[in-house]
Amino acid sequence: MNKAFIFDMDGVIVDSEKTWLEYENNLLEKILGNEIVDKIGDTVGMSVKSIYERARELDFSMPYKKFQKIYDDIAFCVYAQAIITPNVEKLAEFLVAQNIKIGIVSSSNIGWINQVLSRLTFRDDITEILSLNSRNDIQHKPYPDGYNEMMHILHASPAQTIILEDSNKGIRAAKASGAFTIAYTQNLIPGYKQISADAKANTMNEVIKITKNHFLTA
Repeated sequence: MNKAFIFDMDGVIVDSEKTWLEYENNLLEKILGNEIVDKIGDTVGMSVKSIYERARELDFSMPYKKFQKIYDDIAFCVYAQAIITPNVEKLAEFLVAQNIKIGIVSSSNIGWINQVLSRLTFRDDITEILSLNSRNDIQHKPYPDGYNEMMHILHASPAQTIILEDSNKGIRAAKASGAFTIAYTQNLIPGYKQISADAKANTMNEVIKITKNHFLTA
């Protein structure tokens, strides 16, 4: 079995959550209305499809393709502005040097993921990428299905896998998979109350230390 490290993308690889918040709050209130927005609640870590499906349950009637197109236009601006998290490439270098397989499980669609990947120096070192928004056959975060599938693809057991997440939905999914879960705090939206995980890190240098210690003792 391999050792594996699985990244979430938004708020972890790229500092995008605060930029999304600036656009998304106004967008959702405009197209969904305040009542539906209040009922949906926290959208951090949710895919566009999950937001849309929840809105549909609350009698929202816009066709999905139109809803997706609105988000796609905004995403282009978000990922052009958001910075790549400092030292994430240093973390990737460490993982590659230790022969630890790298995966990404993101609620973003593949087009958005590719926009971020084009900015990463370690994109060719990533073994597999899973866009939950593109999959109808698996349950999205907070369910562990995406992480379970990625571990299967990487030929890694939960005991030999670390997952780096920031959102509460993502942390719940990671913990439910049985993998060692690190809650990343550096890029959180101000005031966001993050739930606990197996470890907490505020910088990528801290993530490297935790990863090193975990695999030495696992």
